[in-house]
Amino acid sequence: MTIQEMIRDYFDGRLDKSYHLFGAHFTVDEGLNGVRFTVYAPHAKNIQVVGDFNCYDGWNHWMEKIDNRGIWQLFISNIGENSSYKYNIETEDKGWILKSDPYAFYSEKRPATASVLTYIKDYQWSDERWIEERKEKTYFDKPLNIYELHLGSWMKKGDDDFYSYEDFVSLLIPYVKAMAYTHVELMPLSEHPFDGSWGYQVTGYFSATSRFGDPKKLMYLIDQLHQNDIGVIMDWVPVHFCKDDHGLIEFDGKPLYEYPFNDLIENEQWGTRQFDLGNPQVKQFLISSANFWIDYYHLDGIRVDAVSYIIYFKGDESRGQNEHGIQFLKDFNSSIHHNFPGVLSIAEDSSSFSKVTEPVFNGGLGFDFKWDLGWMNDTLKFMSQTPHERTLNYAPLTFGMMYRYSEKYILPFSHDEVVHGKKSMLDKMPGNQEEKFSNLRLLLGYMYAYPSKMLNFMGTEFGQYTEWDEDKQIEWELKEYPIHNGLTRFVNDLNNIYKFNESLFSKDGDLDGFVWSEVNKPEEGVYSFIRRGYQEEILVVCNFMNRKYYDYKVGVLTQGTYREILNSDASIYGGDDNLNKFDLNSINENVNGKDYCLQIGVPPLSVLFFKKID
Repeated sequence: MTIQEMIRDYFDGRLDKSYHLFGAHFTVDEGLNGVRFTVYAPHAKNIQVVGDFNCYDGWNHWMEKIDNRGIWQLFISNIGENSSYKYNIETEDKGWILKSDPYAFYSEKRPATASVLTYIKDYQWSDERWIEERKEKTYFDKPLNIYELHLGSWMKKGDDDFYSYEDFVSLLIPYVKAMAYTHVELMPLSEHPFDGSWGYQVTGYFSATSRFGDPKKLMYLIDQLHQNDIGVIMDWVPVHFCKDDHGLIEFDGKPLYEYPFNDLIENEQWGTRQFDLGNPQVKQFLISSANFWIDYYHLDGIRVDAVSYIIYFKGDESRGQNEHGIQFLKDFNSSIHHNFPGVLSIAEDSSSFSKVTEPVFNGGLGFDFKWDLGWMNDTLKFMSQTPHERTLNYAPLTFGMMYRYSEKYILPFSHDEVVHGKKSMLDKMPGNQEEKFSNLRLLLGYMYAYPSKMLNFMGTEFGQYTEWDEDKQIEWELKEYPIHNGLTRFVNDLNNIYKFNESLFSKDGDLDGFVWSEVNKPEEGVYSFIRRGYQEEILVVCNFMNRKYYDYKVGVLTQGTYREILNSDASIYGGDDNLNKFDLNSINENVNGKDYCLQIGVPPLSVLFFKKID
């Protein structure tokens, strides 16, 4: 496609890969090697390209307006990779202002703010098999078990010394593979100036953060993850952007990427500017950003942050629906699914807006999955109670099944649940130390058996005591202690059981994939249910009371022999070894409306999995 054809599509609102037009591209012009710079700035009077190649003096490098609607361009010969640059923009009201390139493919490491020239196209990928197989995947009927992490604090060299993308190949991949997660979800790697924003206040929507190295090093990390059969999802933030002077804020002297209206321009909650999602050029900028990350970095999924703030003005339902925002989400999902079959789009949405995961052609927003924040809040509320309190207020545990089949869900225990005074996952649990660990194992077992996909944040798998702090690495030293190491082993076994037993994932969205066995005896605190697959059944028994039961009868659907394949009270996990050690034959006795039952021992604060083997 020629530049003129791309400009035509851009102003027609149809250029969903606008990074081919804008930004700094190495090219050849009239036999000369150099860089073509292109930027959209309709309110600018003049623009210069400045950088280390001209000592940031743009007198000899004036851009030309190649379209009267505001596209500027300049070719500069004989400049090479890793040169820094900015746009020096003459505005109507603010004089000259220096701006980083909105489409920069690389940036200086903070606190420096210039864009950096880089060859973005010449990495040689080796994940062809993965990409081809991905085209056929939907994950609706496959295992999806996500390990969420913040690269800067997963493991650190020192207080302000990060490992590189290359380092994480040898540090992260063996760990995730050994733990049997199917995917990692990386908190935003788009360039951002402030570490404390965790990457959610972005200045570089096409620029992988330089904190950990250059773009090709990130490509190498993702390539290696794929070659080890680990998918990669990244958080992406199309709601708002930070107000640092070098960024998108009033880019050409006037609102360009943000709303031009005083009542919408600011997002007071985060101290940021809100994207004007009704502006076709802004919409293409954002959709192109998502496509760019998938195209050049081979991402397997995009998790869209704060969707409720897109559906409703400033996330406030009382202000009404943002129809432009809703259309943006539909166009975003249509674009990435058309361009990249098999890539997941995931909504982090706290609203009750319907049809979030319904296809666009059926009137939905088009996401593949939605975070079930209601389940997360209800379940944590229930689990934070003492066992006695649970008998009096059990509705939060069971309410989720009332709406379970309205959307395609992921259950998230994310970074948001272990910061700002919310306590770590372990510390949320009631009781003494042993009871906290028993409760956390119980919670995770219940989560993995629930008919949805799942996500857990780093540190949960070994029982971090303190809240997450982005300035420090997670508390790896705790794994030296048996009770923490036991939790890690439990999560590892749980991951493998989930991954290799199709009854736990193949019918998440089917009504017959989940059947309550016992849900009506809150005074006992034992809840049980059956997960049914196409070829197998697993009975799950959860005891939320600090009380042991002997010869407890649990209803099952079919006659046969059952084997205990997981017991969170096993001593290898830190429990007391109250196990059902022998295979159990079903009894021909109606219990809880089921024709057959098992008679089992149920340890206190435990979760048990029984698989029908005959």
